[in-house]
Order: sequence, then structure tokens, then C-alpha cells
Amino acid sequence: MRRMRRLLLVSTAVMGVGFLAVLLAIAWRLVNRNEPQVTAGTVGERVVRVPAGAIVRSAVATEDRLTVTIERGGATEILVYSVDGDRLGRYAVVPEAQ
Repeated sequence: MRRMRRLLLVSTAVMGVGFLAVLLAIAWRLVNRNEPQVTAGTVGERVVRVPAGAIVRSAVATEDRLTVTIERGGATEILVYSVDGDRLGRYAVVPEAQ
């Protein structure tokens, strides 16, 4: 009987330490969020040039790229720009051959 109580006490203590560790980890994450700080020079205006007569259908920005989908003359193109506004590439979207 004494042995069972000791085993129960040890297993309860281990479980309690585990729960405490999980709660501390959650609290640590809530307090120490690494949200990006906006500083001078990180946000600004850039000019991105698209071909004349093009209709911008969508624009998606990531950390280091801007992807612009345009429609021009019935054709769809995807233009990829750097964050500085330099064009890195152009993809023509065409239907797949049957």
C-alpha cells in the first residue's frame, strides 16, 4: 500500500511538472512575441511599371517579392518584381495543350 502511494505521488508530481512546463511555455510565447517592428526606411513608396494598356487583376506582396497578374490584349501575364520595384521576371499564362 505504501509503495502504491509513493508511485501515485511520483506520477502525479511528474504530471504536475509537465502541466506547469506547458503553461510556462504558453505564457513565455504570449509575453515575448517577435512581431516585426516598423522602422524608418522599411515602409515606403515604390513605382512598379506595368505595360501600357494592361489591366491589373491582382497583386500579392511577400517579404521580398511583388507578384502582379495583368491582362493585356486578351492574354494573362504574371509579372514578378523585387521590393525595390525592379522587374525580375515575366510569365505568360497560356492554356495547356490537349
